[in-house]
Amino acid sequence: MNQMSQEEREELIFICSLMTHYSEEFLSKLPDEELNKIYNKSMGISLEKGE
Repeated sequence: MNQMSQEEREELIFICSLMTHYSEEFLSKLPDEELNKIYNKSMGISLEKGE
């Protein structure tokens, strides 16, 4: 992996923190049934691939 500058590292951390914040905000608005359905579907796909 290429070395990144301190500025690039800080930008990446900032972007990741924003993504985390908005992902949590979005997921909190979904009903539990929908979350479970999506989770189970994604786990099924992962298990089929042997992950």
